[in-house]
Amino acid sequence: MNRKYTICIAVAAALAVLGSCRTGKQAASGTAPQLSRELQVISENVSTLPDKEGREVLDNIADLYTDWNEVSFDGKISMKGLPIDPSFRIWMRQGSDIIISLRAPILGEVGRLEVASDSITVINRMDKTFSRENTSDALSRLGMSVIDAQDLLLGRVFTAGSGTLSRSSASKMVVTTNPGGGWILTPKKQHQLAQYGFTVYPDLLLQIAFATSSDDRYQANLEYTWDTKNPGRKSVDVDITAGNKAYHATLDCKEPDFDRPRKIDPAELGKKYKRVSFRRLLSSEK
Repeated sequence: MNRKYTICIAVAAALAVLGSCRTGKQAASGTAPQLSRELQVISENVSTLPDKEGREVLDNIADLYTDWNEVSFDGKISMKGLPIDPSFRIWMRQGSDIIISLRAPILGEVGRLEVASDSITVINRMDKTFSRENTSDALSRLGMSVIDAQDLLLGRVFTAGSGTLSRSSASKMVVTTNPGGGWILTPKKQHQLAQYGFTVYPDLLLQIAFATSSDDRYQANLEYTWDTKNPGRKSVDVDITAGNKAYHATLDCKEPDFDRPRKIDPAELGKKYKRVSFRRLLSSEK
């Protein structure tokens, strides 16, 4: 059971980073955007929208996103092999904090991910280990920021390192029609060793967020399904491939509460907790 919950923690941690590719090189900007391989397949033989039409699509998407300071929401995570589906609670402060708490009946909190302005901490309560890394080291190597990770959790389109899609940042995206309906959004600025992009439904809600390393060894695919009766609720299918390992999980998320968010205080780790590498934490099994 401990190993399975550790994988569950790994998926929660992966949500904080859109790609799994790790590199110290800086992002590069090309004259023409390149689609990820996933989006390239479905975008073959379709044309890019004229600037005016593309800008209208992007502006309409941006208008869906309201400003916020803090938010919290609950849900459940499902993974094959888990004896039960753990619940989770997420609390975020815009641009600075993300705390994801994983809980199981009787056991209480089994794992946690904390993203702060200076560090990213992953905690395995089952064997009292934790891993910690500098936030800028973990995210800047991907050209990302904390806000980008928050947008993934909220189901919003973003440009890495520049924040949530807005009317002022719309010029950083290229729009093509999606043969299956809706649109493909490709950021013009891509990382040297990784590419990412999005698709949106005809109603402009986020459908897929996808990233892949240039060697295809690392991939992350998040597919969103929105509740038609309650647009704030969503289900997210998360598929992560790292080398020869693949992880799949489904997150069923309740409607986010922007008005009265329930804050989660940072964890206090006592002397019983041992700091280990992230690799060691994910491989722990007793």
